[in-house]
This record gives sequence, C-alpha cells and structure tokens, in this order.
Amino acid sequence: MNIWVLSHLESSPGTQRFLDAAHRRGHEAQRVHPLDLELLIDAQLGLGYRGEPRELPDVAFTRMGATSPPASLNALLQLQALGVPVINDPRALWTTRDKVRCSLTLASVGLPVPRTIVPGRQLAPGWIEAQLGPPPRVVKRPEGCKGEAVFLVKGEAEIAAHTSDASQAPVLVQRFVAESSGVDLRVL
Repeated sequence: MNIWVLSHLESSPGTQRFLDAAHRRGHEAQRVHPLDLELLIDAQLGLGYRGEPRELPDVAFTRMGATSPPASLNALLQLQALGVPVINDPRALWTTRDKVRCSLTLASVGLPVPRTIVPGRQLAPGWIEAQLGPPPRVVKRPEGCKGEAVFLVKGEAEIAAHTSDASQAPVLVQRFVAESSGVDLRVL
C-alpha cells in the first residue's frame, strides 16, 4: 500500500514512528508536506508534487495539528475529491482548529461543554456575569494550542481587557469549572 503522511513538520517523533511501523509492515510510506502539492482545479481535478505528476497514494494519513498552515487543508480536500481516503477528514480538522466551531459542534450533538459566550462588538456591562454566574472565568482565543492564549480572569475589568477588540479578534469567555482545575481533557 502506498501511504502519504501529510505533515508540515520536518521532524516529528509521532510521524516517524508511523512511517517506521508502515515500512516494517511492507508498505511504501513517505512524509509529504501538504504545501508541496500542486492542486490542479478544473473539470478534471489533478495533483502535482513539486512540479511533477505523481501517482496518487492509496491512502493519506494526516499529521497536521494547530500549527499547520491553514492552506494545507486544501490539499486534503483535493486528495479526497480525487477519491483518496483521507484520515482524518479535513472537515473535522477544520472544525477542531477553531474553538468556537469545535464548541458548537460538540454542544450540537449533546456533549457537555462549559457554558461559553463569544462576545459581540458592544457587550453590555454585567451581561457576562448574568449568563455565566460569578467569576472566575476562562478567556481563550479561538485558535491556538497547548494552553497558549488561555487566561483565568477574576473580574469584569480583566474580561474587558481581553474582549475590547472582539470585532477584530473574537474570544471565548467560559464559566470556570473549578473541579477541572489542573486537569486537561482533550477530545479527539
């Protein structure tokens, strides 16, 4: 089986372990940077690789986290449109890249999520407290990983500092779940 592991990282222990395991099982496997693929888009879709036509893989496995270039999802969509099974689905990756989209998706299928507000441009004083109860709160940027741009705030002034440019860079404000302090649950 010919497997492409799509990753923007030149070296990743997880990607290397996957490639090694595939080779041990007799598969042809290689890491492909998604932005090295040329997408040919017209009535007949096609794909090039570093300026050359390339036989499509039997399957594409993604190793693309939050730090991969957003345009890399286009390569996955193109592979899918060409009939290549893509694991994980690019639409799922697109959803997980944004905490608002992800929270909406999880809540829409009935999974519990902390009560969350994405403030509008003109937030009325006291509205967050009326919706979430007393502080503290968690304020997050919609994009990011590994706890970057996540803040525990204790008062309205701190929230205002994070939401003042919500029209340019929206944030999520969540009820702080005290029993989760120091515990991280990652849902894949």
